[in-house]
Amino acid sequence: MATLTTHVLDSLSGTHAAGLGVTLYRIEPAGGRTALFNAVTDAGGRLHKTVEVNAAHTGATCELVFQTADYFARQSALPGVVTAHPGILREAALRFVMPDPDGAYHIPMMLAPSSVSVWCSSSSSSSSSS
Repeated sequence: MATLTTHVLDSLSGTHAAGLGVTLYRIEPAGGRTALFNAVTDAGGRLHKTVEVNAAHTGATCELVFQTADYFARQSALPGVVTAHPGILREAALRFVMPDPDGAYHIPMMLAPSSVSVWCSSSSSSSSSS
């Protein structure tokens, strides 16, 4: 099984983005989406999930969707939290592939009400270490 991890930081508050909703979809050849999981980040803004990538889906396009609007709406309701404005982003979506069915894919993100910064890294199960 492949491993998908993320670590999300809230750049507005300078903290971990705990409780951020995240959904992973597989994009089907006809364009439809199949949900592979729905989850939320933990108290440290992290998510660690295993994903079954069978031979028929190796290299398929995946879409990771972060529910940014819901997250910031909850943050602005907390006592003492002031947001400059609610932002216009509803979700942040990233499309990528997982070519190795046993690989590890890490997609960290920094987010604010009107911006996101994301980067990716991966490691193959077939690579060996010395």
